[in-house]
Amino acid sequence: MLSAVRENLKGTLVVVVVIIFIVPMVISGVGTTFLGGLGGEDVASVNGEAISKVELDRAIRDQRNRLQAQGGIESSSPFLTAEYLRAPVLENLTHRLALITMAEKSGMTISDAGFAKILREQEDFYTDGKFDKQKYRELLLRLDYTPTSFRMQVTRDLILGQQTKGLLASNFITETEYAQIVKLNHQKRSFYAVKFSRDKVNSEIDVTEDDLIAYYEVNTKDFVVPEKVSIEYLELNLDELASGYDVDEQDILDQYDAETTNFSTEATYTVAHILVEDSDPERIAEISEKINAGVEFAQLAESYSDDIATHETGGMLGVLTPGMFPKEFEQAVLDLAQGEVSAPVKTEAGTHFIKAVVKTVPNIPSLEERREDIAKEIAKAQALEDFPSLADNLGDLTFSSVDLSEASSQLGLEIKSTSFFDRNTGSGLASNSFVRAAAFSDEVLIGGNNSNIIEISDEVTIVLRVAERKPEYIKSLEEVKPVVESRVTEEKLNRKLASLASDFEKEAAGNTKKAKALAEQYGYEFSTHELVKRSDISVDRDAMILAFSKPVKTPVDSTTLIKDKTASGDYWVIGITDVVDGRVDELNSAEKRGLMAQLSRESATFESAVFTSNTIEKSKIKIN
Repeated sequence: MLSAVRENLKGTLVVVVVIIFIVPMVISGVGTTFLGGLGGEDVASVNGEAISKVELDRAIRDQRNRLQAQGGIESSSPFLTAEYLRAPVLENLTHRLALITMAEKSGMTISDAGFAKILREQEDFYTDGKFDKQKYRELLLRLDYTPTSFRMQVTRDLILGQQTKGLLASNFITETEYAQIVKLNHQKRSFYAVKFSRDKVNSEIDVTEDDLIAYYEVNTKDFVVPEKVSIEYLELNLDELASGYDVDEQDILDQYDAETTNFSTEATYTVAHILVEDSDPERIAEISEKINAGVEFAQLAESYSDDIATHETGGMLGVLTPGMFPKEFEQAVLDLAQGEVSAPVKTEAGTHFIKAVVKTVPNIPSLEERREDIAKEIAKAQALEDFPSLADNLGDLTFSSVDLSEASSQLGLEIKSTSFFDRNTGSGLASNSFVRAAAFSDEVLIGGNNSNIIEISDEVTIVLRVAERKPEYIKSLEEVKPVVESRVTEEKLNRKLASLASDFEKEAAGNTKKAKALAEQYGYEFSTHELVKRSDISVDRDAMILAFSKPVKTPVDSTTLIKDKTASGDYWVIGITDVVDGRVDELNSAEKRGLMAQLSRESATFESAVFTSNTIEKSKIKIN
């Protein structure tokens, strides 16, 4: 599997395969302790095979890192805490192990020769062109693997991939299923449509004071303002703590020397390519000619590249990662200047034209450029050593104290405060669910005590107490009058429109001519449509959705009426007068191929989901 990745470059398909199989195998650690007790108690078991606490902790850490890498989530967010992530991560681990045990039970595995071949293809394990056993073991050790656990992890990742590939490959669509989908998807309908516009009726709606009072009295629960509190708290913050440490100049110099000694000045490349799989000389010559003539590379990639994963994005492959691409490909990149395009480069995948979109050559920063950051890093490392004991002191000093003043004085921490928040929502520090839970706990809210230590993140710990409390109350009608008036108006408007549509429906009785005459009489919008498909963009979208919203028997012997409110708030009466089912022989070849491909994908996705669901349902999953 991995040899195919290295030998057959298929654009971003390589990246996808690497992400699916190599990254979980080498980086994330997810699943490594399926491989047999690395220590600690078991948190769950699946079909008799354990998931250890070590594995769960690692998976939680990796999920937290992934979420933070995606951006938009602060490190102090409650969504990144172990408590919040534990349940979904553990569920994912149990589901994964259920699929693995099912596959292994069916006899899926890889041979010793196959695993040895995989190792030979991993250049990270090589020294001077030879497989280095010591380097192999050291790298695995840094990643918390043993050779045995690494072997099992690789095997299981590949097994899952084979299982998924097998499900997709075995999927098929019968002619009967295909014909039924065509019948529905390409069905045509004739109908008339009458629109009852909310804008037209809105001016007729009258809302009285009695209406407002009646609505308010029935719906007072909607206007309850929940109990709120503000808190004061002491925060032990690693960054703030580090700012008080003095850093020795020699330590800064030593750190700078270590950095510059190991600093890599090798260039990094962001690359794009055009792939000609069959290495057709005429196509290669044509592409070369257009490159030399100055035609934009992205445009040529879209027109000529056989890499279906990248040709629509200008052939972009992203940052060149050593060892991911064939040696001929990588060597060609190293010879390019920024913006330059290579001559044709032949690999077993075909012939490539490679563009160095961006070339970055790192420069060693000067001591002055790095001094401030190095000093902060050293100070933070020193502060980290004292952080646990200071957190313990914070807990001890506030445990039986009547307020936060003593701990503030002894530890030199400022007493901070928040604005008001309720049990479910808050801003700033109060956006943390554990902070809200502590503030509204009986011990703190009713007992008036300080909270226990709350770990906001690995670098922030707080203790809080309630500063002020506002009880729950119901807003007066005067406070919420605009909201009540809007809701009452909307209710009356909907009832009015529904009544008009119902009266029209009864009076027209499904007769198209009569419906048209009535619409003209009352000033309603009226339109007729002959045998249109559901994809026809010339028809009002709301009318089209309703016209195809219900099954209609064919042949149509009488008008089928549909009356309903749409997302825009308008009401419609639709009269279906004719229906013609779609037929396979009416489709052109492109439509047939596209529909079959779509149906195959959807069917494969559905069957894979069903297989996964059934496998999990039949597995013996125990959460400890």
